[in-house]
Amino acid sequence: MKKIVPGLILATVLVLTIFPLVANGQQMLEQCTIRKTQTTQLEECKTLKVGGKASYEDYAICCLMDKIYLITDWIFTILLAITIIFVLYGGFLYMTAGGVSANIERGRNYIKYALIGFLIAVLAKALPRIIYYFVK
Repeated sequence: MKKIVPGLILATVLVLTIFPLVANGQQMLEQCTIRKTQTTQLEECKTLKVGGKASYEDYAICCLMDKIYLITDWIFTILLAITIIFVLYGGFLYMTAGGVSANIERGRNYIKYALIGFLIAVLAKALPRIIYYFVK
């Protein structure tokens, strides 16, 4: 069971992010809508505005980066919510351990893994700049 859960999470994330892109494939080949202000700050995208349309023919990198910013923002939000839940649960386990060392260790582990998850969420915010560096 422990090996199945990460695979299910990855499959869910892929389906939720890729399926809408494939479903709108016909329209996406022609143009995209710029949704993130970070996209308009890129060198190639300075002439675009948030909410404006950009053709893939002229602004392919802008459309790609806009989608990456959108996906990483969702990943960051979800991981941040999960981190808060795990920290609260770990704190609850730690406070209600009643001196039982196994429960204290379990609570500490939840908090430790939640902090690791938070670091991964922060890396998700840095990922678009790294991708832009290699794609450009």
